[in-house]
Amino acid sequence: MFETKFIEQMVAKKLTAGDRVKQGLIIAGAVIIAAVSVLFALALPPVLLLGAAAIWVAWMLTGSFSTEYEYILTDNELDIDKITGKKKRKRLITIDLKCVKSWGQGEANDAFASNANVTIFAHDSTAEHLWNLTAEHDKAGKVVLYFSPSLEVAHHINFFVSNSLKKADLEPLVVESFVIKERLDDETK
Repeated sequence: MFETKFIEQMVAKKLTAGDRVKQGLIIAGAVIIAAVSVLFALALPPVLLLGAAAIWVAWMLTGSFSTEYEYILTDNELDIDKITGKKKRKRLITIDLKCVKSWGQGEANDAFASNANVTIFAHDSTAEHLWNLTAEHDKAGKVVLYFSPSLEVAHHINFFVSNSLKKADLEPLVVESFVIKERLDDETK
């Protein structure tokens, strides 16, 4: 019986002041268009549809500012998904943790990171929980990932990276002591 370790973590990207200003401008524009369409509705009733469309478009656009990242760890694979507007999901990358070259808290400073083919920013926009991971990817080449893992996710990564990269402050690691969602391959059949 083969046991698979499975961990998920959702990280919401914090909105910047610029994002909030853009949202405000979109809403203000929709309100102005809706108000003007109400004024012209007496002369031309179909203009009300323009106001309704402006409000709908504003609703959809302001929702698209919501960005979340999901980290999915299945044994030695780390999947990074980007979820926009709580509707659209895109797989950014899948990293084999056996191919990790370096990882740790803060910015990546090594020569590998400076020569990366792909840099992925999948964190909450705060520097206080920023981690980096550099890896050799079979399709993308040299990859640098900036992310905000929970302690549970960091422990799981630490378990699967090579011994020379293990973080002493994350040891001793007893995977069974964590609340980890487990599934058995036999149950999926």
